[in-house]
Amino acid sequence: MYGFSLGVSAVRAAAIKNTMSPPVVAWGDSLTAGGYPAIAGGLFSPQRSIVNRGLGGQGSFSIAARQGGRPLLVTVSGNIIPSRADTVWSWNFDGSLQGWGGQASLGNGKLVVSPNSAPNGANVALGQTVPNGRQFTVEFDIEIPAGLQVQVGGLSDGYWASNNGAGVNGFKMNASGHYKTTLYVGSSGGSPSTMNALAFLMVGGTAAPFTVDNIVMKLAPATADFTVAVTSKNNNILTSGGSFTGNATGTLAGVHGNLTTDSNGNWTFIRDSEGPAVSCPENSLFTLDEPAFFRNHTAWIWAGNNGVSTASDAAATKADIAAMIDFMGHKRFLVLSVLASTDANAARVAVLQQMNRDLADIYGHRFVDVYSALLSAGNGSAEDNADIAAGYTPRSLRTDTIHLTTAGSTVVARKVFEQMMREGW
Repeated sequence: MYGFSLGVSAVRAAAIKNTMSPPVVAWGDSLTAGGYPAIAGGLFSPQRSIVNRGLGGQGSFSIAARQGGRPLLVTVSGNIIPSRADTVWSWNFDGSLQGWGGQASLGNGKLVVSPNSAPNGANVALGQTVPNGRQFTVEFDIEIPAGLQVQVGGLSDGYWASNNGAGVNGFKMNASGHYKTTLYVGSSGGSPSTMNALAFLMVGGTAAPFTVDNIVMKLAPATADFTVAVTSKNNNILTSGGSFTGNATGTLAGVHGNLTTDSNGNWTFIRDSEGPAVSCPENSLFTLDEPAFFRNHTAWIWAGNNGVSTASDAAATKADIAAMIDFMGHKRFLVLSVLASTDANAARVAVLQQMNRDLADIYGHRFVDVYSALLSAGNGSAEDNADIAAGYTPRSLRTDTIHLTTAGSTVVARKVFEQMMREGW
């Protein structure tokens, strides 16, 4: 009886600790993106959601730059971030409707909207026609009775003329509160494509009056007016699977904004708030938003599967991994061994194997030898045995020269899970 009771208590304690443990992020390349984190998450009880930050084709420096361990340095055209001045409208309803019409009236210093059905409500003319694609924000206080759904957005001659970037012609809400939303000119269906009014309309539920106050609308200028080309960078993190793709938010020379890439790898920086032009010296630090968010997560690091051919490459990769760990500032991390692609010759395989031995010596129990686990998981066939003898993952566990089947990813996931259990994380 005592043994059973203690066993149940131990299981409950482990489950409680699991629910209270810091979240986990997996950093890596396509081997990480391919799915082992999700498989590993499913082995926990209760199941854990692992943040997958694997991007195909990336070497250790790119991974470390995204994670925060290595600096991302950029130079912009003219060494200047352009100014941005938004057009601003504001309505406070202290004594007048300030141009608002429709089913609108004043009450206690607020705009009272009394729709009798959907889609009805209140609207105001902007005094100009805003062209397609322009970004604007709307910030306001609203009181909505239970059972009513309201939408705010742009209009053009009575038709919705804005979208939220995800197929909705505005921003919907069914609860009172203070809101700020970002929208874009142009209906999600493509027409109308311009905007000349702002509206709060009932779009669902039971008709009832609602109130709005302290409305501020800010219309950004044409994006080209506050976009600047990036003329050089110390690493291209906006890649995946051999293609230039993605974006990254962060701060450059004290200005927050978004780095984007075109299909040729040309970057631009787009500031996301008003402000004067700012000097941006060559090789200025771009501080990514993402690293700070994930810094306290338990980290699974699988870097070095790309770009390591020589002892010098291996030394650089080990330094990148060390920089990632230094950036975290805690010891909840695992480092996974690298794999050898079948296009690697014997000399390169030897470099990778030595790097794995070095990583094992450096990180001890925090090193997870998934390479050896995969070599031990062959099916016994002559083909698998030949791969193992050459230092490659057995072909029964691969989909190509290096990427893993579900069975191969499961081998990796189980090794990582087992080490997490030993660490008590």
